[in-house]
Amino acid sequence: MTLLYHLFFGGLKGFRFLVLIGMLVGASGCSTPFSTPFSSYERAWRKAAPTQKASAAKSASSVSTSILQRGFADLDSLNGRWQGTWKSKVNGHHGTLRCLMQEIEPGLYSAWFDSTFLRVVHFKSRTELRTERKGDHWQFEGEKDLGWWVGGLYTYRGEASPLDFQSTYHCKADHGLFTLKRLDVADAQEMPTP
Repeated sequence: MTLLYHLFFGGLKGFRFLVLIGMLVGASGCSTPFSTPFSSYERAWRKAAPTQKASAAKSASSVSTSILQRGFADLDSLNGRWQGTWKSKVNGHHGTLRCLMQEIEPGLYSAWFDSTFLRVVHFKSRTELRTERKGDHWQFEGEKDLGWWVGGLYTYRGEASPLDFQSTYHCKADHGLFTLKRLDVADAQEMPTP
């Protein structure tokens, strides 16, 4: 009964209470969009980083393509780690944003987002983005129902180059912009050619 009271009659306090419950459930290891430092997202993020072996090979005089594929961003796809910000055009809320992109099949990517709100609340979501290659960039769109507590159905539309990713997002109560840059590219560009 107390939980229902806080959720329906607590206003902002109710929202804070819901976020606190979500974070506690997340810390217990249960499946939730809220994050802990030990979440599967954090493990996947670290695993997607360049390996020490690939970083050490950067100084070698000849580097094979397989090292580039294992440890650094593939500039012929959207696969890899992306980092930047999100900003609401409705209320000005903003925060950091990370994304792990993985091609599922030609023209279809899984985008796993980690966004922050108020610097401490993390929200994770996965969506599929349908892409179309247009020369040296990709146009994409997708949608995902994130649940009524965060705005319901979100739609995404944008464009990405090998280095930059920009997308709009829209839901019933909000719309804004994602701006991301690809990580692990500078190292790949500095590597000597075989």
